[in-house]
Amino acid sequence: MPTISVIVPVYNVEKYLAHCLESIRKQDFSDLEIICINDGSTDTSPRLLTIASELDPRILVINQDNRGVSAARNRGLGVASGEIIMFVDGDDFLAPGACKTVAEAFAKDKPDIFTFGGKAISYGKPSPWLLNALSPKKEVIRGLGGDLFKKAKERPYIWLSAFSRDFLETNSVRFEEGLAVGEDQLFYLEAYVRANLIVTSPKPLYFYRANRLGSAMSSQHKDDDKRVKQHLNLADRVFSRWKAAGLFEEHKAGLLYWFLDFISYDAFHTDSSEEALQSVRKLIFKYFGNPHDGDLDAATALALRNLEHPENPLRYPRNLVVMVLEGMQNPVLSSQIALEKLGKLTPLRILSAIYRRIFPASSLMQYWWIAGVGYTTAAAVEDAQSYNRLIAEWTLFRQ
Repeated sequence: MPTISVIVPVYNVEKYLAHCLESIRKQDFSDLEIICINDGSTDTSPRLLTIASELDPRILVINQDNRGVSAARNRGLGVASGEIIMFVDGDDFLAPGACKTVAEAFAKDKPDIFTFGGKAISYGKPSPWLLNALSPKKEVIRGLGGDLFKKAKERPYIWLSAFSRDFLETNSVRFEEGLAVGEDQLFYLEAYVRANLIVTSPKPLYFYRANRLGSAMSSQHKDDDKRVKQHLNLADRVFSRWKAAGLFEEHKAGLLYWFLDFISYDAFHTDSSEEALQSVRKLIFKYFGNPHDGDLDAATALALRNLEHPENPLRYPRNLVVMVLEGMQNPVLSSQIALEKLGKLTPLRILSAIYRRIFPASSLMQYWWIAGVGYTTAAAVEDAQSYNRLIAEWTLFRQ
């Protein structure tokens, strides 16, 4: 039985797959099994998987019709035999030494979940929200309590965590198939509430291609109305599953906090904002009744007022108060997020555009764009070199 099972869902990622597999195969920790689920790819990804599996007996390739990333990951979980489960998307890659760090963390602390950091490969500077999501603090958490929903909000990517396989099997934690977006958050919410010990580390072990053209995340950002509907669908499933498990009443206040933080910004800024806000209100009353009947923290109460009176001009100063209240928990990152949100206001956007045109050479935006081009180009070069190395190795192997 291997120490680590790495599950790799693969769908039309021929440009990146060789790099992804090489980053796993060349780890300095070799006690691995690499489970690749070809989810109905129509490009050359299946051929690359076949070549890699011929070269490395640790690679198991499973082919299935296109059913989505959740079904692919669940298929991998069904055959995984390692003590530890890791996930790597087929267009991303691991940092050198990642598997060894994960194995050492489980050997030392024996957590149910080990969460680590990552780095984004993107044009320009990644958003403060993404930087926050990829930068966990160093913590040892025994029972999450009220932090459960804050952690699930901040860690939306499943590949930033490794899991004890016994923990997942004992609690029957699986991905929700058929869910277009948010499957990672739903999985985390199911896992976090059941975990006895979670260890987190800021060490970046994963490289994420942010906003890759053709990715599910990239497509999601193109349509605000669609994104709101998908988020409402996710929340509906979260609430119904927690009710069925008998956990809803105990965590009612936390669930409401998570939902309002998760949905409010998009609901207010979509083209169909009035319709979206009405749908948000309906879902709240469906599960929570009159939410004001319960004990609410200040941030949740203010967010509810915004929903009830969206045209009230006091909504904007109230939002600032919410940012301040949340900033007390993480003042540096929260202030960055607040500035980013404020920067979306029309007057500030105009001033920002004028500044960038008058002082283009000194603009920080120009600096981050150039830096982002450098990072992305370096990754593209490594993609090509990994592909060439894979084919050359296979050619020698066949001879």
